[in-house]
Amino acid sequence: MPSGTLLFIAEPQAVTGLFSRLKESGYEAGLADNLTGALNFIKKSNPCLVITRPRLQTYKAEDLLVQKGAVPVFPPVIVFAKFGSAEDAQRYLELGAKDYWLDPLQWEKIKLLLPAPEPESEEDEEDAPEPAPRVPRPAAPAPFAIIGAHPAVKRVLALARQV
Repeated sequence: MPSGTLLFIAEPQAVTGLFSRLKESGYEAGLADNLTGALNFIKKSNPCLVITRPRLQTYKAEDLLVQKGAVPVFPPVIVFAKFGSAEDAQRYLELGAKDYWLDPLQWEKIKLLLPAPEPESEEDEEDAPEPAPRVPRPAAPAPFAIIGAHPAVKRVLALARQV
């Protein structure tokens, strides 16, 4: 059983390369190219995420975003554009988009927005060994250190310590 469904509103060549990675991770994907198809898919399949182009030949993302009240559970929407601007991003975010990305779509970014996959079945869950109790770890050291002997580096580090 899939962990969830995503809807892409885009040209097939822009997104179908991600479908195998989604399937490997337990997700299904749908593809639409117009507002009616997108809304029908959202109502029927309840996707966990919608990733859309700003415009297609017969579609505008603005039209989808203003439909949020027409669907009982409306998924988060990511707008991804070939070219964009800060003004475009602001407009889509004000209309209710969760985020605005530029091409290319990256699996790593999409994966961060997906809910964790569900176990295959209840039987698998019952047969699984109980996880070991968590042992508190000591505080981790700083993730990085700046090393430098140049006088300019020393001045910057001294200023940083003062701040």
